Amino acid sequence: QTVKVIVKRAVDDTPGPEAVTVQVPQGCTVLELKAELARWLGRPELQKKARFVMRMGTDGTMVAFKDTEKLRRNQTVLMLGEGLQAAPWSPAARAAQPMQPSASELEPAEVVQLLTDLQCALEDQNFDKVLDQIEEVRAGQAQNQEEDSNQLFAKGLTKVWGPTLAKRGFSDGEDGFQAMFRIVGAYGRRVTVRRSAHDLEKALRFAPGDFFGVADVEASGLSPEKTEELLEGMRKLLTTRSFQANLDDITSLADAARRHCLGMHFAVACKELVTEQ
Repeated sequence: QTVKVIVKRAVDDTPGPEAVTVQVPQGCTVLELKAELARWLGRPELQKKARFVMRMGTDGTMVAFKDTEKLRRNQTVLMLGEGLQAAPWSPAARAAQPMQPSASELEPAEVVQLLTDLQCALEDQNFDKVLDQIEEVRAGQAQNQEEDSNQLFAKGLTKVWGPTLAKRGFSDGEDGFQAMFRIVGAYGRRVTVRRSAHDLEKALRFAPGDFFGVADVEASGLSPEKTEELLEGMRKLLTTRSFQANLDDITSLADAARRHCLGMHFAVACKELVTEQ
């Protein structure tokens, strides 16, 4: 079960909105809240830099939360030292942007081709140079190193990917990027789309799922490929002449008996297919 936690700016001169609402597991710790806020805003530096506090007493004294402290349902916390602005590629930014009509017309195979084209664009434009520059900035001691590196990443990626997105019917600005993220997320359960997204994330030096938000998970039993193969086999079984003949034989039975017989026929028909998988 998840609960809402409201994170507000502790001071008014930090960038971003006044407050951000995040969903976290019930009974989570402050440290887990930091991780979820960092993911939602697309700003991993918050896991180390964010400081959560609350005001105590009439004089407004601020008291810091401990990382191990558990949060209450619908709790509001204040954040010191950092703003609540979202990175352009973050889930928060994607949620705030409507999908472009042209993007919604893409089929799964077209999404895979788009991701392939985007990866080719990275290679053609030698985007590794930008990534190396970003790592140098993050390794430095500058006060705004995370903000500077995020700007380098956003600027470089917009330049490299903008023409490719435009060819596919997206705009080459931020709204086009957000629409592309939504489409990739919508088809993330497709094995081919998920693999292509993860390959592209590796090229960008992200862990699988950290950029597009497509989780790197597999079913506890069958792999996604085997699951799709099994479902396709079941669909074919339903259209076979023998199975249709069995359906004709039970049509006149009462509802309860018909459901029972239907389940038995389906189980027998699928037994060999399931055993193979």
